[in-house]
Amino acid sequence: MRARDLQPATQALSQGMPPWKTTAQPVRAPALVSPPQWWPHNKSIPITHVFRSMRADLDDLKHTQHNVHHVDHDSDNMRREVLRAVVHGSTERSPFLHTSRSMEAAQCYAAMGRVDRGEEMHSQMMVKIDLWGWYQTGTLKEHTIIDLSSTQALKKYFTNPPDMYGKLFQDNFALGARRNESSKEIQLKWRGTLPLEFMEVIGQ
Repeated sequence: MRARDLQPATQALSQGMPPWKTTAQPVRAPALVSPPQWWPHNKSIPITHVFRSMRADLDDLKHTQHNVHHVDHDSDNMRREVLRAVVHGSTERSPFLHTSRSMEAAQCYAAMGRVDRGEEMHSQMMVKIDLWGWYQTGTLKEHTIIDLSSTQALKKYFTNPPDMYGKLFQDNFALGARRNESSKEIQLKWRGTLPLEFMEVIGQ
């Protein structure tokens, strides 16, 4: 995607205007025919959209520097950071953008976070993110998506047994797996880098 394609939505965000109120025209994706081998699936069906309940002031989209940005994609250290984000993502600012493969699961994840942070329901909005449209631009790469949304996906991502990643990982893995069961989590790298034109507000 060219930088000028993002300019209207970026300007709106900087001016305090919600990006979905701009005149920017999103890139329209063709019908999903043959996704790459690494693409996330739900029961053999490709996942084209994910959902997130986020703050209406768009604070969730602010980019923050984090050491994990420089960690190798396929390393054990990256997998430790991913699990940490699952366990603590509702109480501390995660470098990943946490999304869910269904709106219902995103609502469950948001409810947990609202309790932890003491936020009111009306301060949140439900957003649908068009992953397939983003992929069509050539800017969404394989390691951008971390699928943790099912037991099968967890086993595929965490290639070693929990004890191979260290005691802290092993102690938290069961909790992380339970949270993923309800939130159907798909993490995106990185928070603050999602092209705004692939977001659509669909409710509170």
